[in-house]
Amino acid sequence: MFVVRVVGVAWVYTVLLAATSAGILSYALVLTRRLFRDEAPRDLSGGAS
Repeated sequence: MFVVRVVGVAWVYTVLLAATSAGILSYALVLTRRLFRDEAPRDLSGGAS
């Protein structure tokens, strides 16, 4: 019974870790996309002038 409890707790922590990692990665991806989207017009206008 103790082993089942430990495995259950480990599984919960693994799921939480995976969820937070996915959230952090998606948040970083959105931030980098916003940065590149904001900088693209500036670079184009700077090259045109």
